[in-house]
Amino acid sequence: MISHHPAVARSPKARKEVRFFDARFGDDVSKLAADEYARYFPRPDGSIAGEWTPGYMHDYWTPRGLAEVAPDARLLVMLRDPVERYQSGLALAFVHNAPRHAIVASDQAGRGFYHGALVRLLRQFPRSQVLVLQMERCIASPEGELARTYEFLGLDPIPAPDDLSAVVHGDHVRPALSNEHRRLLVEAYADDVAALLADFPELDVSLWPNFAHLYG
Repeated sequence: MISHHPAVARSPKARKEVRFFDARFGDDVSKLAADEYARYFPRPDGSIAGEWTPGYMHDYWTPRGLAEVAPDARLLVMLRDPVERYQSGLALAFVHNAPRHAIVASDQAGRGFYHGALVRLLRQFPRSQVLVLQMERCIASPEGELARTYEFLGLDPIPAPDDLSAVVHGDHVRPALSNEHRRLLVEAYADDVAALLADFPELDVSLWPNFAHLYG
Protein backbone atom coordinates (compact mmCIF):
# COMPACT_ATOMS: atom_id res chain seq x y z
CA MET A 1 0.00 0.00 0.00
CA ILE A 2 2.93 2.34 0.60
CA SER A 3 4.27 1.64 -2.87
CA HIS A 4 0.82 2.51 -4.28
CA HIS A 5 1.67 6.17 -3.65
CA PRO A 6 2.96 7.91 -6.81
CA ALA A 7 5.81 9.55 -4.90
CA VAL A 8 7.21 6.17 -3.81
CA ALA A 9 9.69 4.70 -6.27
CA ARG A 10 9.88 0.96 -6.73
CA SER A 11 13.27 -0.62 -7.24
CA PRO A 12 13.68 -4.21 -8.49
CA LYS A 13 16.52 -4.67 -6.00
CA ALA A 14 14.57 -3.30 -3.04
CA ARG A 15 12.30 -6.32 -2.82
CA LYS A 16 10.75 -7.41 0.44
CA GLU A 17 13.37 -8.81 2.82
CA VAL A 18 16.58 -7.43 1.37
CA ARG A 19 18.28 -8.73 4.55
CA PHE A 20 21.26 -6.47 3.88
CA PHE A 21 22.75 -6.84 7.35
CA ASP A 22 22.53 -10.62 7.69
CA ALA A 23 26.18 -11.13 6.72
CA ARG A 24 27.39 -8.11 8.68
CA PHE A 25 26.80 -9.13 12.29
CA GLY A 26 29.66 -8.23 14.57
CA ASP A 27 31.40 -6.12 11.93
CA ASP A 28 31.79 -2.39 11.47
CA VAL A 29 29.65 -1.13 8.59
CA SER A 30 32.02 0.57 6.18
CA LYS A 31 31.50 3.49 3.83
CA LEU A 32 31.56 0.95 1.01
CA ALA A 33 28.61 -0.84 2.62
CA ALA A 34 26.72 2.47 2.84
CA ASP A 35 27.29 3.05 -0.87
CA GLU A 36 26.19 -0.50 -1.64
CA TYR A 37 23.02 -0.11 0.40
CA ALA A 38 22.17 3.20 -1.28
CA ARG A 39 22.29 1.47 -4.67
CA TYR A 40 19.19 -0.49 -3.69
CA PHE A 41 17.13 2.70 -3.83
CA PRO A 42 17.52 4.60 -7.10
CA ARG A 43 14.71 7.13 -7.34
CA PRO A 44 13.77 10.35 -9.11
CA ASP A 45 14.15 13.64 -7.29
CA GLY A 46 11.21 14.30 -5.01
CA SER A 47 10.39 10.62 -4.45
CA ILE A 48 11.26 8.17 -1.70
CA ALA A 49 12.13 4.48 -1.66
CA GLY A 50 12.63 1.80 0.94
CA GLU A 51 12.58 -1.85 1.90
CA TRP A 52 10.88 -4.10 4.42
CA THR A 53 12.87 -6.76 6.30
CA PRO A 54 11.18 -8.07 9.48
CA GLY A 55 14.41 -9.57 10.79
CA TYR A 56 15.87 -6.10 11.33
CA MET A 57 13.60 -5.74 14.35
CA HIS A 58 15.00 -8.86 15.96
CA ASP A 59 18.69 -8.79 15.06
CA TYR A 60 20.57 -6.84 17.72
CA TRP A 61 23.30 -5.60 15.34
CA THR A 62 20.98 -4.09 12.73
CA PRO A 63 20.05 -0.75 14.38
CA ARG A 64 23.70 0.30 14.52
CA GLY A 65 24.20 -0.76 10.91
CA LEU A 66 21.09 1.10 9.79
CA ALA A 67 22.26 4.22 11.57
CA GLU A 68 25.55 4.00 9.69
CA VAL A 69 24.12 3.49 6.19
CA ALA A 70 20.82 5.41 6.43
CA PRO A 71 20.89 7.81 9.41
CA ASP A 72 18.03 9.94 8.05
CA ALA A 73 15.73 7.05 7.21
CA ARG A 74 12.20 6.93 8.55
CA LEU A 75 11.57 3.55 10.13
CA LEU A 76 8.31 1.64 10.26
CA VAL A 77 7.78 -0.99 12.94
CA MET A 78 4.78 -3.32 12.71
CA LEU A 79 3.75 -5.16 15.88
CA ARG A 80 1.08 -7.73 16.59
CA ASP A 81 -0.05 -9.64 19.66
CA PRO A 82 3.19 -11.48 20.51
CA VAL A 83 1.47 -14.80 21.17
CA GLU A 84 -0.26 -14.61 17.80
CA ARG A 85 3.06 -13.63 16.22
CA TYR A 86 4.69 -16.68 17.83
CA GLN A 87 2.10 -19.03 16.32
CA SER A 88 2.37 -17.39 12.91
CA GLY A 89 6.18 -17.47 13.04
CA LEU A 90 6.21 -21.17 13.90
CA ALA A 91 3.83 -21.91 11.04
CA LEU A 92 6.04 -20.07 8.55
CA ALA A 93 9.18 -21.75 9.90
CA PHE A 94 7.61 -25.17 9.46
CA VAL A 95 6.53 -24.32 5.90
CA HIS A 96 10.21 -23.62 5.21
CA ASN A 97 11.10 -27.05 6.60
CA ALA A 98 12.45 -25.94 9.97
CA PRO A 99 12.59 -28.88 12.38
CA ARG A 100 9.98 -29.17 15.10
CA HIS A 101 12.65 -28.46 17.67
CA ALA A 102 12.90 -26.33 20.80
CA ILE A 103 15.54 -24.12 19.14
CA VAL A 104 12.99 -23.07 16.50
CA ALA A 105 10.33 -22.41 19.13
CA SER A 106 12.77 -20.40 21.24
CA ASP A 107 13.80 -18.27 18.25
CA GLN A 108 10.19 -17.51 17.38
CA ALA A 109 9.32 -16.71 20.99
CA GLY A 110 12.29 -14.34 21.21
CA ARG A 111 10.98 -12.28 18.30
CA GLY A 112 7.96 -11.24 20.37
CA PHE A 113 9.93 -9.29 22.98
CA TYR A 114 9.27 -5.99 21.26
CA HIS A 115 10.20 -3.53 23.99
CA GLY A 116 13.84 -4.54 24.11
CA ALA A 117 14.07 -4.42 20.33
CA LEU A 118 12.60 -0.91 20.24
CA VAL A 119 14.94 0.25 22.99
CA ARG A 120 17.89 -0.89 20.87
CA LEU A 121 16.46 0.91 17.85
CA LEU A 122 15.89 4.15 19.76
CA ARG A 123 19.46 4.18 20.98
CA GLN A 124 20.43 4.78 17.36
CA PHE A 125 17.51 6.84 15.99
CA PRO A 126 15.40 9.67 17.41
CA ARG A 127 11.81 8.80 18.28
CA SER A 128 10.62 11.18 15.56
CA GLN A 129 12.06 8.85 12.91
CA VAL A 130 10.21 5.74 14.14
CA LEU A 131 6.53 4.98 13.57
CA VAL A 132 5.11 2.08 15.59
CA LEU A 133 2.09 0.44 13.98
CA GLN A 134 -0.15 -2.40 15.13
CA MET A 135 -1.13 -5.02 12.60
CA GLU A 136 -4.53 -5.43 14.25
CA ARG A 137 -5.25 -1.70 13.98
CA CYS A 138 -4.15 -1.68 10.34
CA ILE A 139 -6.68 -4.44 9.67
CA ALA A 140 -9.45 -2.72 11.63
CA SER A 141 -8.82 0.78 10.23
CA PRO A 142 -6.73 0.48 7.08
CA GLU A 143 -7.61 3.90 5.66
CA GLY A 144 -6.69 5.74 8.83
CA GLU A 145 -3.44 3.83 9.41
CA LEU A 146 -2.37 4.23 5.79
CA ALA A 147 -3.00 7.98 5.98
CA ARG A 148 -1.01 8.10 9.22
CA THR A 149 1.85 6.24 7.54
CA TYR A 150 1.83 8.52 4.49
CA GLU A 151 1.98 11.56 6.79
CA PHE A 152 4.90 10.09 8.75
CA LEU A 153 6.78 9.44 5.50
CA GLY A 154 6.19 13.01 4.34
CA LEU A 155 3.87 11.95 1.52
CA ASP A 156 0.90 14.00 0.39
CA PRO A 157 -2.47 12.41 1.18
CA ILE A 158 -4.13 10.53 -1.67
CA PRO A 159 -7.35 8.50 -1.85
CA ALA A 160 -6.96 4.98 -0.50
CA PRO A 161 -7.03 2.23 -3.15
CA ASP A 162 -10.28 0.34 -3.60
CA ASP A 163 -8.70 -2.96 -2.59
CA LEU A 164 -7.20 -1.65 0.65
CA SER A 165 -8.95 -4.31 2.75
CA ALA A 166 -8.12 -7.21 0.44
CA VAL A 167 -6.12 -10.04 1.98
CA VAL A 168 -2.72 -10.20 0.27
CA HIS A 169 -1.79 -13.46 1.92
CA GLY A 170 -3.18 -15.24 4.93
CA ASP A 171 -1.32 -17.00 7.72
CA HIS A 172 -0.25 -20.54 7.09
CA VAL A 173 -2.02 -23.15 9.18
CA ARG A 174 -0.81 -22.36 12.66
CA PRO A 175 0.07 -24.98 15.26
CA ALA A 176 -2.48 -25.17 18.03
CA LEU A 177 -1.52 -24.01 21.51
CA SER A 178 -2.69 -25.81 24.60
CA ASN A 179 -4.09 -23.63 27.38
CA GLU A 180 -0.91 -24.22 29.39
CA HIS A 181 1.38 -23.33 26.46
CA ARG A 182 -0.55 -20.11 25.90
CA ARG A 183 -0.46 -19.29 29.62
CA LEU A 184 3.32 -19.76 29.73
CA LEU A 185 3.78 -17.49 26.70
CA VAL A 186 1.57 -14.76 28.19
CA GLU A 187 3.49 -15.01 31.45
CA ALA A 188 6.83 -14.79 29.61
CA TYR A 189 5.78 -11.71 27.63
CA ALA A 190 3.85 -9.91 30.38
CA ASP A 191 6.64 -7.67 31.68
CA ASP A 192 7.80 -6.78 28.17
CA VAL A 193 4.25 -5.87 27.12
CA ALA A 194 3.84 -3.74 30.26
CA ALA A 195 7.04 -1.83 29.47
CA LEU A 196 5.97 -1.47 25.84
CA LEU A 197 2.62 0.05 26.80
CA ALA A 198 4.30 2.42 29.23
CA ASP A 199 6.75 3.75 26.63
CA PHE A 200 4.39 3.63 23.63
CA PRO A 201 0.97 4.64 24.95
CA GLU A 202 -0.36 4.93 21.41
CA LEU A 203 -0.59 1.12 21.34
CA ASP A 204 -4.06 -0.25 21.99
CA VAL A 205 -3.77 -3.36 24.17
CA SER A 206 -7.46 -4.12 23.68
CA LEU A 207 -6.46 -5.30 20.19
CA TRP A 208 -4.22 -7.98 21.73
CA PRO A 209 -6.65 -10.49 23.24
CA ASN A 210 -3.95 -12.44 25.04
CA PHE A 211 -3.05 -9.34 27.11
CA ALA A 212 -6.15 -7.15 27.17
CA HIS A 213 -7.34 -8.80 30.40
CA LEU A 214 -4.04 -7.93 32.08
CA TYR A 215 -3.66 -4.30 31.02
CA GLY A 216 -6.99 -3.22 29.56
